Amino acid sequence: MKHKDNEIYIEMYSAQHYKFYKKTGNPLYAWHTYNMFSSAELPIPEWVLEYLDQCTKNLLNLWDNPPKESAKSIANALNMVSPGRGSVFTDTSRRDLDIASHIAESLNKDPDLKPDQLYDSTAKYFGVSRSTVQRAWAEWRET
Repeated sequence: MKHKDNEIYIEMYSAQHYKFYKKTGNPLYAWHTYNMFSSAELPIPEWVLEYLDQCTKNLLNLWDNPPKESAKSIANALNMVSPGRGSVFTDTSRRDLDIASHIAESLNKDPDLKPDQLYDSTAKYFGVSRSTVQRAWAEWRET
């Protein structure tokens, strides 16, 4: 039997994944959301299914028209290409999402936490600067 609190947490986390997916275009947010919902035996969100449908069409197109550079073509078919430096695997938005989620969970547990205390403890926990924590939190609240 599924636990209702877990479902609510997954839904909230998924909403943030969707926002970061739209913002960054990083498909790993869709894959992670698929994994969370599938593992919890919850219906897969429509936006994840749309991404997977597009990937399916792209991959089947490659099957019909085999490319010379398979690995690069498969990465493109799955939208696993980074518009900037690094790759979808080194995209810092995931770390930022983890930081923001940590702050949100901390505030949920103790709404009286002072911002200075929260930023400092979060920075220490993630091994990043306080300004990185503040930026991640501000961006998360804007999305």
